[in-house]
Parts: sequence; C-alpha cells; structure tokens
Amino acid sequence: MGRNLTAGTNRHGLVGEFDAFAPRRPGFDEIVSQARARRAGTFVEEGRVSREVARAGGYAMVRYRLGTDEFRRDSERVDPDFFVSTDLAPHTAVFGVLDGDGRAQAIVQAYGLSRHGYGVSGLYGAPGRSVGADVMARFLALVDAPPTPGTDHRASDLFDVRFDADSGWVAQAPRHLVRVTFERVCFDTRPALRETTDVLVPLQPGYDLADPDPEAADAAAHRYKSFGLALVGKGVRPGFSSWWAKDAPVVVKVVGDGLDAEIGPEEAPGEEPAGPRF
Repeated sequence: MGRNLTAGTNRHGLVGEFDAFAPRRPGFDEIVSQARARRAGTFVEEGRVSREVARAGGYAMVRYRLGTDEFRRDSERVDPDFFVSTDLAPHTAVFGVLDGDGRAQAIVQAYGLSRHGYGVSGLYGAPGRSVGADVMARFLALVDAPPTPGTDHRASDLFDVRFDADSGWVAQAPRHLVRVTFERVCFDTRPALRETTDVLVPLQPGYDLADPDPEAADAAAHRYKSFGLALVGKGVRPGFSSWWAKDAPVVVKVVGDGLDAEIGPEEAPGEEPAGPRF
C-alpha cells in the first residue's frame, strides 16, 4: 500500500483557525480570584467550551480550545502524559472523540505548517475505550491529514485504522503473528555466551494459544515452536548448542506493512516440519 506521510489537503478546513482555539491568557485579577476560590474550596471549573465538528455512530468529535479545564480533564482521562508544547501550540489543532455520555475516548492531535502542510502528529486512546475502527476512520477522514512517521503505527495499534495514499483513512481488520523466541548457548566461553533470536510464524486456524483446553493450548504451542524452528534453521554453529524454544510463543499485533509478506493466508502451510518436541 502506498503512503504519503508528508502533506495533507485539509479539504474540510478543520485544521486551522489556530488563534480562535489558542489558550486564553487570564488577567492578573482573574488569576488572583481563582487562587482565592481554590483555597476556599469554592472554585468551579468551567463547563464544555469545545466546538463540536462531527458526529458518527453515537460519538461526537469536538475541537478543544487549548488550556481550558475541559481540555485538561479530557486529556488526563485519555492519556495523562499527553500535552501540547508551547512552540507547537500556535500551529496545533486537538480533537476529542466523546461517547454518548460525554466521556473522552480518544484524542487526535494535528498540525498545519506552511512548509510541511498538514499532518496527524498524535493519536491517543483512553483505557477501556469503546470507540470502534469505523468511527475513528470517519473522524480521521474529516481531519483529512496523513499521519507522521510513528503515528501511523499508533493508529493501527490503538484503533485498527491506517492511512492509504489513495483511499485516505480507512478501518482495517487487526493482523497478528506468533512470536517464538529461540536461544542457543556457547559453552566455549566463560561466562557462557547466550544468543537469542525471535522468529514470526503466521497464525493458523485451529491452533489457539489461548485455548481453554490445556491440551489444545499445548498442541498449539508445540506447532508454532516446530514451525519456528524450521524458520530459524537447524544448523549448528561451532561451539554452540542447538536452538531451543526459550519462552512460550506469544501472539503479537502487526502495526505496519513491512511484514505483509510474512503474514500470508491464515492457514496451515502444509505438513508439520520434522523436529524434536519441546
């Protein structure tokens, strides 16, 4: 799939009007008044002052005014580490995805720079979020800006959406592989040298590592280890032991397209390779 990660079009105009959403600078008297109210326990935070820009599937997308109580509350709920730096604020638009009860489920950070065009520079998801891939894809399509490098992986990991140069933001089915870790030891050194490597094995129907039947789960682990051993190779390096499976196989999520050739069809690739049982 082709990707353009350098420029967007902002056809809907959502990434702009930066001055209108910039942090408001309170005057000295207002700062003193708020401080006194906080000490007295009578301070009341302002309500929602964001602007709703879209609705889809029972969710709303709003654009925050930076520096407001609403922005702080929602960003802390979604990801306490999220912040907008002072130097980026004049060129940054931050959107929230709210459920039907007004709880923030996701945050989208985008920028608009004359030299670099438009881009989605941050995606954040609340713990236990309920928003689905189809809704996130629709909202991101309205933002209409491509992800910066690294943000594309977060989009796939958190929300199962991706950006395609031809189609824009689209939902995608989650993709997984099985990681099997192997180790071999060189006993000709002191201390002994341990060499470790990971191999990726395609998921295969009927072999579920999380099967509630212990025997079925063990059979799945054995199958993935056997195929992994075939991939890592059985050759013996002088001075080293043979490879053996170091840990239990683990399902990992694929968040980029560099492994497309390794994912392949999720079906058994033929007879199980001959090899020792682990």
